[in-house]
Amino acid sequence: MSDMNHFVPGHGSESNVARLMVLMSLFLIIVPGIIAINSARLHFGGIVTQSTVLEVNSVTFTDEATEETWVDQIPKVSFTAENGKEYQVDLLPYIKPPAVGDQVEIIYLGSDPTTALPNAFDRTPLYVCIFFIVIGLIIFMRAAKALRQRY
Repeated sequence: MSDMNHFVPGHGSESNVARLMVLMSLFLIIVPGIIAINSARLHFGGIVTQSTVLEVNSVTFTDEATEETWVDQIPKVSFTAENGKEYQVDLLPYIKPPAVGDQVEIIYLGSDPTTALPNAFDRTPLYVCIFFIVIGLIIFMRAAKALRQRY
């Protein structure tokens, strides 16, 4: 019963919230950071080339909860990389896929030609990642300040 005399409601909750904020901020820094680095590497260091559509595969997805069905059209393309080898890769789904035999501009990393994507980049994903990294840094600094004041 004597322990209850020293109990202060919420005494440890501030430090627990600060610790949770540190974890959340690290997540907000690391995950968008990885996405931004990979996107920037491909966008600024990728090799642009033309590819030929070999086939267009239909993939069907069904949401079990709503029973809605979606069909994605995924083109398979063939291209010759800078190293002289021929590669075949599946691209991302298209809303309106190209026809078989059409030429599609793609971008890939010279070190790994299987990373080919349609060359339809805009910088919006990079800006969104930078936004989340900044938010994560702000939360991290606030949490570090709270922990430092606590101890």
